[in-house]
Amino acid sequence: MDPRSGSRPTAVAVLSGVTGALGAVPETAAAQPLDPSAVTASAPVRVGGSFVLVLLFGGTILHLRRGLVDHSVDSLLDRPAVSGPYGLVAYGLVGLLGVLAVNLVGQAGVSDTPATYIPAAILAGGVLGLGALGFAVVGTLLTGVYGRRRPWWGVLVGAVISAVPWVVLPLLPGTLAWILIPAFGIGGSTREWVHADRSTEVGS
Repeated sequence: MDPRSGSRPTAVAVLSGVTGALGAVPETAAAQPLDPSAVTASAPVRVGGSFVLVLLFGGTILHLRRGLVDHSVDSLLDRPAVSGPYGLVAYGLVGLLGVLAVNLVGQAGVSDTPATYIPAAILAGGVLGLGALGFAVVGTLLTGVYGRRRPWWGVLVGAVISAVPWVVLPLLPGTLAWILIPAFGIGGSTREWVHADRSTEVGS
């Protein structure tokens, strides 16, 4: 789908904001030294894993719901200034689901069974799904800055972008960047979902 007229300057502004956020991450995390024992995977594993997972998750989302990526790009361009905070709201909702799952597992008294992995699966699946969608949206936005949007190329570009923080940043700021960058991508659709939900409740 071709980008709407006048969207290119806005897209450039959004990409500049993303770049600025990425550059600010090391300063934000500089005062929080990371215990080396917390590193669970080497940098090459994180780079390759991020690229492959975003490519697979993003490609699956695009295959099943092509319109979601295009619509998310349009929603991002509508109000780019608030896209980041709304994207973090989406991650917060996933975290809330994980907390609820932990409580349910605890109340069910199945702490010594495989059911204890359910909260971790919810958190991992939710974060990966949101991250893959967000990177796919950012990648698709990049492909449409100077021409027609190419969502499939956008997924590939997004997968490459997702691997960059693990190359240029230490673990903690890299993790923060991995969350903040796709937050810009999913923020527009999250904003629409939040306000659509509220308007439905008011109208009911």
